[in-house]
Amino acid sequence: MIASAIQEPSEIVSQYIKGVLSGDIVTGRLVKLAVQRHVDDLKNGKHRGWYFDEDVARSTCLFYPLCLRHSIGEWADEPFNLVAWEAFCVWSLSGWRSVAERRRRFRKAHLSVARKNGKTTIGAGMILQHQFFDDPIEEGAQLYCVATKEEQAKLLYMEALRMLSKSPALSRRARVRKSPASINWDEHNSYFKPLGSDSEGTDGLNPHVIVMDELHAWTERHRPLKEKLETGGAARSQPLQLIITTAGDDRSELWKEEDKYAVDVLENAAVGKHIDDTYFAYICRLDEGDDIFDPKNWPKANPNYGVSVKPEYLANQANTAKNRPTETNSFIRYHCNRSVSSSQREFSPEDWAKGDGVCTFGEGDYCHGGIDLGRSDDWAAIALVFPVIEGGKTTYQLKTKAWCARDGRINVMAQPFASWIQRGLLECHSGDQIDFGEIESEIMAWHDRYRVDTWAFDPHFARDLAQRLTENGVVMFEFKQCHAKYNEPCVRFGRELREGNIRHGADPVLAWQAGNLEYKPNTAGLVMPNKSGKQWKIDGMVASIMAFSEVLFAEKQAGSFYDKNPLEIG
Repeated sequence: MIASAIQEPSEIVSQYIKGVLSGDIVTGRLVKLAVQRHVDDLKNGKHRGWYFDEDVARSTCLFYPLCLRHSIGEWADEPFNLVAWEAFCVWSLSGWRSVAERRRRFRKAHLSVARKNGKTTIGAGMILQHQFFDDPIEEGAQLYCVATKEEQAKLLYMEALRMLSKSPALSRRARVRKSPASINWDEHNSYFKPLGSDSEGTDGLNPHVIVMDELHAWTERHRPLKEKLETGGAARSQPLQLIITTAGDDRSELWKEEDKYAVDVLENAAVGKHIDDTYFAYICRLDEGDDIFDPKNWPKANPNYGVSVKPEYLANQANTAKNRPTETNSFIRYHCNRSVSSSQREFSPEDWAKGDGVCTFGEGDYCHGGIDLGRSDDWAAIALVFPVIEGGKTTYQLKTKAWCARDGRINVMAQPFASWIQRGLLECHSGDQIDFGEIESEIMAWHDRYRVDTWAFDPHFARDLAQRLTENGVVMFEFKQCHAKYNEPCVRFGRELREGNIRHGADPVLAWQAGNLEYKPNTAGLVMPNKSGKQWKIDGMVASIMAFSEVLFAEKQAGSFYDKNPLEIG
């Protein structure tokens, strides 16, 4: 995609392979496996019936800069020079052949990269390549770009059409129809059409090449169409299915199945088990444990980093994700190319695990509290947050306790709840009601044991409780359940957690609730915990954030909070 003089494809690919395997080019584990698979097959592939035709691979890669031009953006009208990762994919897909038939080895390809890495551009180029420059040319070829909606499929089709218009060599061969939209090559009776699940005439397809665009958006209702497409090319001599996508979420069942299979192909090949020699997989994503906000990791998901993906753009997106928790999952999915939950849960298991260390607060130590009662037939929780200085670094250490009703809306006799109850980690009241009197007694016990400066409470559910506690000398503050009140502590809590400054002692009950937590934004972009879920409780996290808000308020009031309330360990 870089506008420059035409380079020798074999040199581009050779340098790319060397750079990936040496680590000079930053890639994730799965890209390394894809490249190593190619290298290993060059040595051993003939034993399984495959050989590499470098002449075909070279001429196919040259098709792009010689016959195609970019249509939009900063490289408009410039030759379509493949960047290294694109060259590797085209080189592999075109060059690998069967010894017996001299036909294409790979019949399905899974290409997964983050947004803005030229998926539409390379997809359009591949369609035109296979229609006008396949080896050999397929007579009567049917080529389709398929998406959930025909309008989505037309995005790639229109890119191909713009490329076609800028190519004298292809324009002489092609005939464009407006209705229904198609690019035809009458000499060989071939055509390329956009197709959606809402298109008419999806039965009886006999595709030579299919591009399945953004598979992550395909749902279970699209499975019949996917199966039609996969079986429709059985009569073709060398059909090819191209999947070009970003990562999905927990609703992306078709994507999850395909992604798992692609990973299995790569991982098995790495240990000498060739479960599918006709499946090509190239997956760019951050590895497990990678810091999503560290720029040195971003090229793993963005092979066009520094080309179509500008470093300053990703830096801005990362900054937004840091400061606006509702954007974090979007950044992970679209720019790190990792799957996320569709519920937009705020804390990854990796980030939460940063706080597993032992809490160091003790009796008499300074803290603030939070109370989340909810309904009497629901869950309830209380929390304390202790600001602790350890070796000059502040940690916010949590102590929480949760209650549930045995006959409430969650079956607490099932695991893991039953185990937590048995171990004393979760208090369970008989019947379908929580005994708020017991919670009041626990609050008073904590108040006497620690130096609890203030308790935050929800006036909607806990006003009577707050009145009785106030009469007993407990300082209570109303915490209204609104975005304006929650936004700052929610954002700050997430930031401190990711930096390893939240300490919770690996409490499994709180960890479960943290995994359930999702934030609900308003139109102004402010966030608060989403309490609408009936099954997945977050009471302990809500109480913790309320208490954390009181800590933040005290810090602001004191100027230097710790000047007045020193609690230093070590």
